[in-house]
Amino acid sequence: MLNEEKQSAILKAMADETRLRLIRLLSREELNVQEICEILDFPQPRISRNLSVLKSIKLVNDRREGTRIYYSMAQLDEDLQLMAPYIDSIAQSPHADLNLLDKILAKRAN
Repeated sequence: MLNEEKQSAILKAMADETRLRLIRLLSREELNVQEICEILDFPQPRISRNLSVLKSIKLVNDRREGTRIYYSMAQLDEDLQLMAPYIDSIAQSPHADLNLLDKILAKRAN
């Protein structure tokens, strides 16, 4: 069972439109900060700050490849399993960001 502090941290992390958009994108594809900035049209510090919040609740993983850091959704731990239906609903919801994601992935393939 979650303690109140941990539960509050998870709910606060999920209560932000930018972080919901990040969850939607990262549920579909591993992306680096530059790609995320391009899709969301936000500056790098804002993206990094929001990724850090999601990482602090163990919802997002990062991995370094050369000079880039790639972010992806983490395997949900026991605490986050309670939020799984909500996270899945975010991941599956349509959004204009997904059109831009397709363009970024096409650009990456070239």
